Parts: sequence; C-alpha cells; structure tokens
Amino acid sequence: MLGFFSKRKKNVLEQEIIELKELLTLKDKEIDSLREQIQYLSENKEPIQDSVPTFNPKQIDIFEKNLKDSKEENRRLKSELELLKQEVDTDLSNNYKFNIDDFFSSSRFNDVKSNLSEMDIRYVQEIDIEIFEDKLGDIKNSREAKKKFEDYLEGIVEWDVKVALEKGERVTKIFSKYRKFLNVITENYIEFMDDLKDFKWEILADRGFSQEQIQELKNKVAEYYSDRKL
Repeated sequence: MLGFFSKRKKNVLEQEIIELKELLTLKDKEIDSLREQIQYLSENKEPIQDSVPTFNPKQIDIFEKNLKDSKEENRRLKSELELLKQEVDTDLSNNYKFNIDDFFSSSRFNDVKSNLSEMDIRYVQEIDIEIFEDKLGDIKNSREAKKKFEDYLEGIVEWDVKVALEKGERVTKIFSKYRKFLNVITENYIEFMDDLKDFKWEILADRGFSQEQIQELKNKVAEYYSDRKL
C-alpha cells in the first residue's frame, strides 16, 4: 500500500504550519492594537497620534467590528493550524481504489482520461508513471497530468481525495437512487462506504424494508468492496 505522508509531504505541511504561525502572530498583534485604540478612544475621545483626526462614536463602532472580525479570523486560523498538525501526525491509508474520472476531474484532462480508458485503466492505482512517458507523451496536458500523479505518489492530494482513498466514496454517491435508505444512513451518521462495514442491517426491517430490499443493498455494498477495496 501507498504510504501517504512521505518526507516531501511532511516538509510541505510543516512549512504551511510555520507560515500559519507567523500569520497568527501578526493577527495577535493586530488584535492587541485594535484593543488599545478602542480603549484609548473610549476614555479620551482623542486619537493616539495628534496627526490623526478625532474619532467619533461611529468610528469606534467600526474599530470594534474590526476587532470582532479579527478575533473570528484568529479562531479560524488556529483551527486550521490544529488540522494541519493532525495531518502531519496522521497517515491516511490507501484502502480504496480511486476513479480516474474523479482524480483527473478537470476538463483539461479529457484527452488523458480518454486514452487511459482505452488502455482499460479505471483507477488511479492502476496507472504507472511510465505510461505518461511511453503512451501519453503527445497527449494534450499529459505533462500536467503526470505532475498531478507524481504528487499523488508523494501524498500531495486534495483532502477529499485523501478521505476517499481511506474511507471510500460517500454513501450518498453510491446509493443516490435509494432515498429511503439514505434517510436511515443519515440518521446513523454514516457518511462513507467504509462506515457500512459495521452497519447493523437488521434495523432496516424495523423501518419497513423487505428482506429482498435489504439483501439488494447488502449485495451492492459487497460489490463495491469487491471492486474497490484494496
């Protein structure tokens, strides 16, 4: 299986963490400055510098709004920082095959996808780097597609791709025509196909599903696992 967090990937994330920490430091200073301005203006009704005109209450309201916005941005940045730290420490497994149509989702890769399909390649795990050099070299945007695939090999992919590789497709995508079943799934906080491996199918009988319907759903899940699980 592909190990997602290579040294290169970890270095990229660690650099993002450094930059985010620096941004947070600037935001903290901005918040402190706004607090000082508001306090001073509230107490003295005069600006800190003589060259700056006197502020009226409406302008103080603007400062307070800016302070509130800065605090919210700071909270968001701190949350993002925690997620990045978790990402560095978490190795997402390559558990499920990922469809090339979803991986090369942009229309600029249509020619690449068409040629891969002609080679009977359906999933990104079936691609070999030599394919880009030996068979796709003259195809439009093949160099960009190759770079995207190389990033994948290093673990540098979008978050939704990482989750799909670890937990499979979203249940809502696979069972889009089974509205009644999706209602039950939503109530049980099941989001991805991998979550169904421990699903208690007997609860469907209490929700009015026949045994034939339940078996059909179970077969569809088994088929998905057989086709996509690594």
